[in-house]
Amino acid sequence: MAEEARDLLLDFEARFARGEHPDPRPYLERAGDGADELRDLLDRFLRTAPAPPADPALVAMFDAWAKGEPPLLELRCSRGVKQTQVVAALMRDLAIAEPRRSKVARYYQRLETGLLDAARVDGRVFTALAKALGAKLSDLVLARSPSPAVADAYLRSSAEAEELLEVRVASLDEMAERDEVDDLFDGEPG
Repeated sequence: MAEEARDLLLDFEARFARGEHPDPRPYLERAGDGADELRDLLDRFLRTAPAPPADPALVAMFDAWAKGEPPLLELRCSRGVKQTQVVAALMRDLAIAEPRRSKVARYYQRLETGLLDAARVDGRVFTALAKALGAKLSDLVLARSPSPAVADAYLRSSAEAEELLEVRVASLDEMAERDEVDDLFDGEPG
């Protein structure tokens, strides 16, 4: 075995043992000519390594996702973080001016409840969210995936209908003036 492949394998194994989920692709790229050998070693290791213990928050997010419920909402609630705290963190970490707070709050609520196409959300938003929620960026992968079951939307009261109408009217007013918040939450997919 080449020394470089051995070092890369040991690094991968150490990260795996710490509960991380290392991506083998960068390791294979770093291996250069030893990539085939490292691929075989990684394959053998992953087939025989005991599965890491499940992260309870990630399990709860996956359960929510499988039931058609918003996983990001589940993560936030399980961490005991208020929506206003998340919005404040997004404002701070994304350097968004105070007059845009209500717009950020509306976008975040749509993202959290699965009503916003996460593929159009800038990666910096997810980085800031992970920090605000005390989660790993990789934990937010379910928030970016469409749920296999789509819950029917319904209104429970006329007050909710009025509130929804107000949000939609405010959103239409703001559409005329696209800004950095729109670019962060509703940019080009990818």
